[in-house]
Amino acid sequence: MYDREALLELIRQKALKFGDFTLASGKKATYYLDCKQVTLDPEGARLVGEGILDLLVPADLPDAIGGMAIGADPITASVVTMSSVRGTPLLGFMVRKEPKGHGTEQYLEGPVSEGDKVVVVEDVVVLDVVVEGYDVSPPVLVPLLLTAAGLLSVDLPRVRG
Repeated sequence: MYDREALLELIRQKALKFGDFTLASGKKATYYLDCKQVTLDPEGARLVGEGILDLLVPADLPDAIGGMAIGADPITASVVTMSSVRGTPLLGFMVRKEPKGHGTEQYLEGPVSEGDKVVVVEDVVVLDVVVEGYDVSPPVLVPLLLTAAGLLSVDLPRVRG
């Protein structure tokens, strides 16, 4: 069981910044939430991993968890690690913005197989990518690629606050 208050305090201390910021969309903001400061912190990684695992239904765990590289990578690593610590191991995967130009030249990396149930995680997404001449945002791209690979995406409840 994770400590929600400890995670919120860590976010306030390490991730929440005030000032004048220009977002990737070009919009202006007076605050910025840099959650990599939390997901790449040892205590933050543990809290994030445990928190996401607490959201999953133990009787119906997915086979794997992952998302768009590089945003989802520290989240995925936290969940995969804590799943092993808890004795309920989940596999991890990542989806590349574009396939590697060498080796297997894949979009999808990780030990997942056709028919696996997966949960998709992401950090804040503000980036658009191009897939075969179409502009596709990562929230659309990831499920599209997972479906093409024969994976079944399951929803993780959205939590606000």
